[in-house]
Amino acid sequence: MIVAGGSESFENYLIEYNKEGNHINDIQLSGNPFDLTLIDSNRIAITYGNLSSFFIKINQILGMLPLRVEIKSITHGSSIKIPVNSSCWGISYQDGRLYMIAEEEGILVADVLGNILNTLPINTRNVKYIATSKDIICYTNDVENSVHCFNMVGKEIWIFQRNTLIHPAGLSVGHNNDIFVVGCASNNITLIHHDGIESKILLTAADGLNEPKSLHYDKNSKTLLVCDNMNALLYNVV
Repeated sequence: MIVAGGSESFENYLIEYNKEGNHINDIQLSGNPFDLTLIDSNRIAITYGNLSSFFIKINQILGMLPLRVEIKSITHGSSIKIPVNSSCWGISYQDGRLYMIAEEEGILVADVLGNILNTLPINTRNVKYIATSKDIICYTNDVENSVHCFNMVGKEIWIFQRNTLIHPAGLSVGHNNDIFVVGCASNNITLIHHDGIESKILLTAADGLNEPKSLHYDKNSKTLLVCDNMNALLYNVV
């Protein structure tokens, strides 16, 4: 598993661990990461969120687009930089495509060579996190306290809102397109049924959560990795 270095991701590297939680490797980056997605066993894609005005100005002087998205080799360190005009937040890989939240633009779709293929005209205001499966795209809106589910061409299927889910952040698609989602302020993990109606709370502060921010569900091992302000926690899902 790979997580951002530092509790607030203010370090320019990622940390790789084995399934027992032992450190394997540090992966140096070009900036402070916001989100990442695994392409294959050797490649990851990273977004850098909202860059400071200083770095944007420097890139403008040099006639370059600021670095917002990067595809990086884990073993060789080589990288492909994806030219994007706006701040990029959440990112998810699915079937040879990268889906990225582009601020005020929509969801950008790129191939693994870094070419932007198209933009899904979806309202991404107040949206930071995204997850995908072969059938659906979903994201959270932490201002509206909502989870949104779309088909792969951007048609909305359902919206989920509950008073038990406050400031939703990271999310991940499980089996049968059920969705695991973090409630940062509600301090819990909710599992939303694929119909967008039924749901249940899986984890709370009583299970060790401390303002969780992101998560990832591994369908093969049936494990749920949750990152909060202090720790990375690994749970078996039964």
